Amino acid sequence: MSRVPRLVRRGEVLVTGTGSPVSAAHVATAPVTDPRLGPGVADAVAARLRHSSAQVHGELLPADPLAAVVVELAEQLRCESLTPATLPGTVRNLNGLFDAWLDTAHAAGAVDTELGLHVLTVAVLLRSRLLAIPIPAALEDEIEGTRFALAGEIGAPLRSLRRLRHDQRAFAKQARLIGAVLAARFPAPPTKQTGDQVRQLGFVPLVQQQAQPPAGDEPGGSGGETGWGRHVLAEYRVFTTAYDRVTDATTIGRADQRARWQAELDRRPRPVAPQRIARVVTGRLSAPTVDDWRGGAEEGLLDAGRLGGFIASGSTEGIFRTRHTVARPDTAVTLLLDCSGSMRTHGRVVATLVDTIGRGLDLAGIPLTVLGFSTVDWHGGAAARDWKLAGAPEHPGRLGGVHHLVLVPPGASWARGRSGLTALLRPELFAEGVDGEALQWAAGVVAQQDARRRTLVVISDGGPMSTATRDAEGSAYLDAHLTAVADRIEQAGEVRLGAIGIGADLSPFYRRTRVVDEDDDLPTGLVHAMLDLVLS
Repeated sequence: MSRVPRLVRRGEVLVTGTGSPVSAAHVATAPVTDPRLGPGVADAVAARLRHSSAQVHGELLPADPLAAVVVELAEQLRCESLTPATLPGTVRNLNGLFDAWLDTAHAAGAVDTELGLHVLTVAVLLRSRLLAIPIPAALEDEIEGTRFALAGEIGAPLRSLRRLRHDQRAFAKQARLIGAVLAARFPAPPTKQTGDQVRQLGFVPLVQQQAQPPAGDEPGGSGGETGWGRHVLAEYRVFTTAYDRVTDATTIGRADQRARWQAELDRRPRPVAPQRIARVVTGRLSAPTVDDWRGGAEEGLLDAGRLGGFIASGSTEGIFRTRHTVARPDTAVTLLLDCSGSMRTHGRVVATLVDTIGRGLDLAGIPLTVLGFSTVDWHGGAAARDWKLAGAPEHPGRLGGVHHLVLVPPGASWARGRSGLTALLRPELFAEGVDGEALQWAAGVVAQQDARRRTLVVISDGGPMSTATRDAEGSAYLDAHLTAVADRIEQAGEVRLGAIGIGADLSPFYRRTRVVDEDDDLPTGLVHAMLDLVLS
């Protein structure tokens, strides 16, 4: 219905092929996972994608946060009003979604304030006018006073909306007039927080602003990578790589420190036994593999090495050979660990998780590579100073040196390779994080692995953060790059990419995600989330 080929779900968020959450009013309050409201959410998003130009909407969105809320809501209802009567199921779904949205607003106490009642009144009037339907009696009584007070100021633009609903620009100009009336009644400094407060009442979702596709690039184009993704990857810049480095984690810290950290890691409790992990993954990931030939069989292929005995004795006993087939997991797993500052408190939990999973996979004959990423310093360090000395040119790209870590190298036995995990107990390791570049690096390591099934799992507690880069390029710069890199890997299909968010929803960046609660000890749920991504 949306005519967007690559509309997908990440966690509980519907996103376009660009990786950006769909901006649709009164949708966020109805989780996609609710079977009663899921169809309505999908239909509302489809209507928005099909009938609304994000570029035009962005151009005409007012600066005043309250007026912007009204225009956002009006645009969504305009798109829904274009649903043809030949789709009665869609109409029914959208009606149910709007009713649920009203119920949510009432339950949250949103209409108990004067501002909330004004927004509710405008929403009900907009929908009634656009769909040419009467207002329910209960709502009529609730909004009567506010409706009467607003009638003289919003009556004219309100009456024109249905006639203009096929013209987005003309419609938006009239919707702006209605928004301006509300903004004048509730004057406030034009801050983002004001709009957020109204959205959090339950009327409109708090829409996360993401980088938009360049003009002319439609999200979800046919085949291959989206134009948006190509644009982001092509435009991504690095001011200097002079301070970047890759470190073997076994060299971090003195020998006595590493021994002490290793002893501490060994003492930590394990809620799931490695033997159990091995049994689970072996049963799920094993595939028949030819191990070798076995001789001395009574049937099969003739064994050339036994021909002499056959000629001498004339006996056919044991002169054949057969293929010996065993079940082996033709799989390689790689973990990419976020070692930014906010992950410092989770270092011991993550190290214990990785060691537990690594022991189980090792028993099952599955190699585990463990990589990590941080930055060499805080706030851009020497790279940011170089940029300032160069006159602080605009759009420098990523500032600061990235620090990539090889915690357990590819091909290492777990007994020998696990010693690198002790670096996760060193507080100084954790700084900032440039996730997109780290994911590119890790994907390159995975590409060298010789396995039929290759899995890469990221463990993080949020999105990228490089203070110097954010200050120079904006907060969405690194987010957009990470989304584009993940999207490219997911589209290629050669690597099974997944992510575990520790107390954070990573679905805006990755399609296959799991969320686990923060905990001082290793929770069983974290082990299960990891196995779920490895096995699925």
